[in-house]
Amino acid sequence: MDVISSRKRKAYSVAFKLQVVEALRLSPRPNISQIAIRFGVDRKRVREWNNSYDKLRLIVDAKKKDRKKVQFVRQVRSQEIEDGVLNYMKEQLNLGVSVKNKDLQHKALEIAHAIGLLDFKASNMWLYRWKKRHNIKLGNRENRRQPYHFQQQLNQYSGEFWGQIINLHQYGELNYAPPISSYLQVEQQPYIYGQF
Repeated sequence: MDVISSRKRKAYSVAFKLQVVEALRLSPRPNISQIAIRFGVDRKRVREWNNSYDKLRLIVDAKKKDRKKVQFVRQVRSQEIEDGVLNYMKEQLNLGVSVKNKDLQHKALEIAHAIGLLDFKASNMWLYRWKKRHNIKLGNRENRRQPYHFQQQLNQYSGEFWGQIINLHQYGELNYAPPISSYLQVEQQPYIYGQF
């Protein structure tokens, strides 16, 4: 009873069966025992699959014909909405404003009402497909840039700050104190032995 319960039936894919049979047929000296050991199956299975090779090949060929990928492309309802929302997003990014999904949906509704499509709904699925059509991924750093003038000011401030730190290190004097310097000053207390 233990022997029967320990054995489990295994289901093998048609592709795996073909792989085993082709390995058997392509080997210089076909040996069912070696192929069975190499693929971890019973010798009986290898013999059965070898005898039904033609049937297996027909099954694989039929599946390949059925699996021809048919792409369903939903027609765009209005090219004006597509282009308008894309142009809006590009303008906002050029200004350095972060663009959110709700902003795009509101803009799409605004354009739809302007052209007379009152039944248009800028749903989450519409937005998902629109982003997929235009290869847009919101949420990454590229789409959430800071304005150019902000970056300039930040670079200028950080350059001045690090320049002053270098002066302090080399000459021991600080000509420009950043606003945070008051928090960095530490008063030296005399150390008394045994006091914590």
